[in-house]
Order: sequence, then C-alpha cells, then structure tokens
Amino acid sequence: SRGDAMLPAVSARNSGCDILLVIHGCDELLEREPLEMQNTISALLRHCPARLVFSSRSRMGPGCGQFKVIHHELGGLQPTDAARLFLLRSPRPLRWKEVLSCGNRAAVSKVEDENAEVVLQKENEKEVLQMIGSHPALRRLKGAPLALIELASDMGHLTLTDLAYAGQNPQTSQLPPAG
Repeated sequence: SRGDAMLPAVSARNSGCDILLVIHGCDELLEREPLEMQNTISALLRHCPARLVFSSRSRMGPGCGQFKVIHHELGGLQPTDAARLFLLRSPRPLRWKEVLSCGNRAAVSKVEDENAEVVLQKENEKEVLQMIGSHPALRRLKGAPLALIELASDMGHLTLTDLAYAGQNPQTSQLPPAG
C-alpha cells in the first residue's frame, strides 16, 4: 500500500521516541478506502511506537487488527460560540434583514434600519449572538466549527437566508447572488 513506503523512514527516524500523530479530517479516507487506511495504520503502529488521534465525522471501523481503537465523540460549539465564529469568519458583515428573515423580528429590541449592518455592542451582544446562533442556517450545523467556517465563507455572494434555504434543499445546486 501507499503507507508502506513511508514506514522505513518513520521507523528509522523515530526509533526510541514517543510520537503523537494527529490526522485531521479523515472522513474522505474512511469513506473511500477504509481497509487501506486501517492497514496503513496497523503497519505504522507495528513499526513505530505512536499514539494516533484522528478527527472524523464518522466512526472508524473495528478492524485495526491488534490495536485498540477508542472513539471519543466531541460535541459542537454552543449556539452563541457558533455565532461568534461565524461572524469572525464571514467575509462581509451581516445585515439585520438577514438575521430577522426567519421570524426573529421580536427578539431584538430597537432595530431601526433592517438594511443596517449587525454590530455587536455590550448591551446587545448576548441577545444578538443567541439570535444568530438560532438561525436555521447555523442551527442545522450543530456547532461543527469547520462547517461553520465553510458556511461563513459562502457569505461573500449569498445571504444568510439563501444559506438557510440551501440547507433545506440539497438538490439546489446554484442560488442567485445576494442582493
């Protein structure tokens, strides 16, 4: 396998050393080639004392041979933290009409201009973050940081309402630009 080619270099370089190998985002490998990945991991562990940490949205199968696999599920961000991450990663500011489009009109006190940018202020921060975190576009992601960052990157040409609509209709391949 492809992994066998790296084993001599890894074991020769690291003999006698403890290694922690972190592999982030293993979803595609686990879906496409689960047996090859498991065989590579088993071969790596036979040649080199290491501890491995994988991040994946799906579970790894039971077959790593003689090696123990422990699954530890991590929860997503809380809604207000998800909203904060989304706002930090969005390439453009949100407008109140995007936030209020899903029935949150009564939730924020004193929105004078729906076309105005959402600005977090000391007196409204908690309320605004809760509202954005409860928006369907963010809520469906269940606090997954990578998914929130990907969603935020789409904000350059789409509205939050477009993104909520796209999440409800997986067949939607192309949405009109934000306007």
